Amino acid sequence: DAERASLWRRLAAEVGDREGGLARAIAYYEKVADVEQSAADVHRALERLYRKQGNFDALVELCERRIGQVGSPAERIELYAALGSLHEHERHDVERAIEAYVNVLDLDGKHRDSLLALARLYKESESWDRAVTALVRLAEIEGDKAVPLWFEAGEILAKHLGESTSAEERLMKAL
Repeated sequence: DAERASLWRRLAAEVGDREGGLARAIAYYEKVADVEQSAADVHRALERLYRKQGNFDALVELCERRIGQVGSPAERIELYAALGSLHEHERHDVERAIEAYVNVLDLDGKHRDSLLALARLYKESESWDRAVTALVRLAEIEGDKAVPLWFEAGEILAKHLGESTSAEERLMKAL
């Protein structure tokens, strides 16, 4: 199997740059991935080719498969964040993007980019209370740079949730 995988790798590299070779290169790399499930170079190649092809469903599957294969929390965080971005920006699936970013926070509760993404997605889906929670968590992490976050949380509380006392508390923190 190792010899076959090596041959498929070479074939994929050879045909990938030829006109009409994209689908064949993907097929070869997928064969390698079936044999060498944790081959990071193959996963990177497939990711690049799936993006080039615009096959975001296959890219999601690849990402999800890799999440199940990696052991380190740092790698899982990176993959969940990439999955969240993929769902948000390429597939426009707010619910699945939120799910991926929440998975990042389960591993690292202070992951800045995921908190920003969640605040944005919760606002987009009009989940105002969750947007405020994400903004407040981020503001607590940001310290001196948190003024706009406290202000935004206060605005949402006042305008969308009708909680003037809580809004005032957040706005006071912005001062």
